[in-house]
Amino acid sequence: MNFYCIIYNNRRFCMKYLLTAAQSGIADRYAMKEIHIPSLVLMERASLAVAEKILSEYTENSRILIAAGTGNNGGDGVAIARMLFEKGFSPEILLAGDPAKYSPQMKQQLDIISYYKPVFIEHIEKEYDLIVDAVFGFGLSREVRGVFAEIIREINESHAKVISVDIPSGIHTDTGEVMGTAVRADETVTFTAGKPGLFLDPGRSYAGKVCIKEIGIPVKAEHLRDNMICILEEDDLFGLNNRDEAGNKSTFSKILVIAGSESMFGAAYLSACAALKTGAGMVKVFTHRINRTPLASLMPEALMDLYTEEDFDQKKLIEDIQWADVCLIGPGLGQNTISERITETFILANDKPFVMDADALNIMSVHPEWWQLINKKCIITPHIGEMSRLTGISFRELKRDPVKAARTFALKHHVSCVMKDARTVTAEPDGTVWINIRGNSTLATAGSGDVLSGIIAGILGQNIKCNLHISSEGAAGAFIHGVCGEKAGERFGRAAAMAGNLLAFI
Repeated sequence: MNFYCIIYNNRRFCMKYLLTAAQSGIADRYAMKEIHIPSLVLMERASLAVAEKILSEYTENSRILIAAGTGNNGGDGVAIARMLFEKGFSPEILLAGDPAKYSPQMKQQLDIISYYKPVFIEHIEKEYDLIVDAVFGFGLSREVRGVFAEIIREINESHAKVISVDIPSGIHTDTGEVMGTAVRADETVTFTAGKPGLFLDPGRSYAGKVCIKEIGIPVKAEHLRDNMICILEEDDLFGLNNRDEAGNKSTFSKILVIAGSESMFGAAYLSACAALKTGAGMVKVFTHRINRTPLASLMPEALMDLYTEEDFDQKKLIEDIQWADVCLIGPGLGQNTISERITETFILANDKPFVMDADALNIMSVHPEWWQLINKKCIITPHIGEMSRLTGISFRELKRDPVKAARTFALKHHVSCVMKDARTVTAEPDGTVWINIRGNSTLATAGSGDVLSGIIAGILGQNIKCNLHISSEGAAGAFIHGVCGEKAGERFGRAAAMAGNLLAFI
């Protein structure tokens, strides 16, 4: 992932942001109207970026087809063809759609390329070495049907390598949704910045390798401020390595883990151990008495306070909250009368930043009025099922637009929402969203979420105590969790790795 520059108050600073369709349009118009870069110049730059890539990988004898739509993305395609002609190539062109709907730039590019007398075709009836998909760009908002769907089918049935221009035709720029049908590209060359749909499911499986090219469009911070979508990278976590050599165990935060109902010691262990391995100085587990022996055996480093259904000491829980710098509540807590009492006591008494996971979230879904009682930094980590219970939104809709769902919940309840899925999305209370691009199917195993909540709690504690300058503890935790999944999958196999195996790679 490249670094992209944003101009704000005449200063330039770098970050990894993505552009929605609306933001891409704003950036384009800014370049044309405020900086006075002609639209044709922007098109030439974009086309040259793709043409140069093709020229570096193919020879003059290569069989190349440009599939071009009616809009400016089609204009990019025709310009790419012209640039290949200029270098001795002989690409063919498939024009898709009604000529009456050609954009002005598309018409202009067709006028220019007429000098080379290109071969135009209507259907793909032979094999090519490369097909350039320039049918639809980032503005697609309707389902693909008719002749366009037929052309996409022909592209997908071809044995040629496919490069998509800006985004695979048929993929929604913002959500990654397949709009009826979509091109399956081997590679996507996109411009200025990545697009959310290239990294969200299912769009990422259609995009192939994503290559981002700078074409001279500056993006101002005010273009993104209200709906910033970012990608986290390893460089963003540099603060976690800045451990004070003069510090002690209190320096690196004390974390209270409220987890583990009767015989659910595994969830308590995984989350507490993950917090310690992420760098927390001390961890105390508030858990059911029956879990004492296995937890003491598995993790002698942790402190413990215990409860039973008959002996729940609210005062002791409140004292533990006061002891901690950060709290984590929920893993394996259960959904019964005592777990509800524990959660209610915590919500009423807590004055510390905290992470809420699993059963605590399920209890909150039954008591939505409790959200109003939260007045400290809160990070929630629901999977799709828990998010559905919290919001009443269907699985299908949550998966269709996870950015919208997580952001809406975060803004409404003033929390950080880490919505777990194959592509975990973290939304902050200011509306910023982070898409996690690390991890694999290794993480789809029981206990994996407990490890994640512990990692996030460990990062949150150190960020508060040690001022690590980490923008989003939830996004950072998802990133580390994903890397652990990749490494555990390599070591043990994706199907064989268990949640406990993740701990060794934190």
